[in-house]
Amino acid sequence: RPFIAVASIVVLFFGPRRPAASLAPLRGRVLTRVPVAPSAKTESAPQIGDQQDLRQHRQDQGEERIRASRRWTVAGAAVLGVLTLSTLARAAGPEVDIYFGSGTFYRLQHELVMKEALELGRREGDITALAGYAGGKKAGPLERLCYNGLLGAPDHVSLGHAQVVRVTLPTSKISDFTKTCLEQVKGRILAQQGPQFRAVIGIRGGMNSEYYPLISEVCDGKVKLVKGEGNEPDTFGTDTVYVYDSRKFPWRPAETSNQFRDD
Repeated sequence: RPFIAVASIVVLFFGPRRPAASLAPLRGRVLTRVPVAPSAKTESAPQIGDQQDLRQHRQDQGEERIRASRRWTVAGAAVLGVLTLSTLARAAGPEVDIYFGSGTFYRLQHELVMKEALELGRREGDITALAGYAGGKKAGPLERLCYNGLLGAPDHVSLGHAQVVRVTLPTSKISDFTKTCLEQVKGRILAQQGPQFRAVIGIRGGMNSEYYPLISEVCDGKVKLVKGEGNEPDTFGTDTVYVYDSRKFPWRPAETSNQFRDD
């Protein structure tokens, strides 16, 4: 973001501008004028021309000042925006990785991406919400997991994993993003049944995490939080959410083709 602000300033101040009118032609004509006999016609014509050139020059100078003022205003707004976002990020506190799961990860990823953009001011490469798999006791060779078992691939379903979305959050936003996850728990449809669609939350330390109270406070009276042991069954219709220690049940990325898809 600081690079964008600097680039904006460079473009605004060093980009193409309309050249201001110059007094050079006027000076040249005044200095090289040949004296002639006094006459109403010979004196009045050059004086009127000189006045028109001077008036045009002053007008062009005024327009250039207005354009310069606008460039300063836009550049200042860009820098102020960068500083504001940076200040808000610092004020939000340290960041932690946390993953959520409920239903397909396509819809949940969309919801979390929108929250990152609208509430955290993140754009493009700053977005951290990525689809993946977690909650199973085993993984395939090289820690790989796949969406299906085509050609013998280690599919996440048979290995006991759930579809999840990992996101990096300021600690002050954990509660807010947990609420979004709970909305997905309540909104699951009949077609999304199976252990791969179970409701889960994963954070370093699990229920022993220092940030777990932020999660339990939001979930109190709405869902039942249960310690995740891996390979659990579906939670559809039970209001149960498994809480995993992400050190024991880490997030593993889904395929590129399964990222940012339209649900």
